[in-house]
Amino acid sequence: MTTPALPPRAVLLDPIRIVLTLLVILHHTAITYGGGGDWYYKEAGAPEWMQRLLSILTATNQSFFMGFFFLLAGYLTPGPLARKGETAYLGERLWRLGFPILIFGHLLQPLTVALSRAAEGSDFWPTLQQLLAHNTFGLGPLWFNQALILFAVAWCFAPRVEAGFLSRCWPTGFHARVVLLVVLTSLFAFILRLAVPAGRNLIGMQIGYFGSYIVLFVTGALVARSRMLEAITWRQAGPWLLVSALSFPTLWLYALFGGAFNGQDWRGGWNLPALAYACWEPFVAAGILLGMLAFFRGWRHSEAALCRRLSDASFIAFIVHAPLVVAASWAVQGLVAHPMQRFLVAATLACLASFALGDILTRALACWRMKRFAAARPIA
Repeated sequence: MTTPALPPRAVLLDPIRIVLTLLVILHHTAITYGGGGDWYYKEAGAPEWMQRLLSILTATNQSFFMGFFFLLAGYLTPGPLARKGETAYLGERLWRLGFPILIFGHLLQPLTVALSRAAEGSDFWPTLQQLLAHNTFGLGPLWFNQALILFAVAWCFAPRVEAGFLSRCWPTGFHARVVLLVVLTSLFAFILRLAVPAGRNLIGMQIGYFGSYIVLFVTGALVARSRMLEAITWRQAGPWLLVSALSFPTLWLYALFGGAFNGQDWRGGWNLPALAYACWEPFVAAGILLGMLAFFRGWRHSEAALCRRLSDASFIAFIVHAPLVVAASWAVQGLVAHPMQRFLVAATLACLASFALGDILTRALACWRMKRFAAARPIA
């Protein structure tokens, strides 16, 4: 039996980028309506069952979705780095990732804060003018861009050990490799959270979650040459989907009977709840990540023009989604009665608006680049 040819790399990753960006928008909207986490605007009044349901959603998202972004970022690092060289590659990364940080920090951050205060009853325009006048800067969700810049610099200047690293340190079997990564991530997260608990901001980033981010970024970079992520099959992913399904309820059962719901700090420290949470995340994430890779490997719509267009728009959709999530939540305050209905409507509006604006800006930038390139070409 012949193995089907691997699709072009961008084709496989396009739908994954779209799904992950949608999950980011959904995640932040869920926090607005009672889910666990930090966000600009939180609406009070959600019933307890809804708060717990959305907290389960945000905790599950947190276990894998940003880690998946870092896995893909690492996977797409060695190729451009080899083609461009370190100086050109870092310059491109600094421009592509750093310029949006400046735009968000100086413009979209004040806009998002002003919208959140308006949703709480303050006047929008005076608040926005005051924030702009005081140059209120913040990273917001673009801590991710900052982290990618730091990771790119670290990878460029790290010792070149990747050629022999896999053969020396990785087990030969696929499942043994996944077990090794899960164990490394669990230990790294637990140790890291002894110093910086999960959820605590440090230089604009929640360092307590960086255990999985670092492990997955390095893993993506190390397996890029073999294109391993594009060869994941259902036979490989299936057992880990079962592991994720069995692991999923264990944290909630442990929290219910082990004391995490009664004041014990599960975010970090030398205690069993913190260890349980650090182990729970990678066990749940492994099946979800592998399952998505296996699913989209054979998804027949990956090469559709709409899929490519939405994937191209996803980067800017991620950048602009924060004010749109808050604006959507503010807009539905008086229109929809129940908090769950408001959550669903606001999430839908925010997703549509983010990708619509992302598409408009992406196409506008593409046209600008084409005109600039045409103007720069010498006349024959």
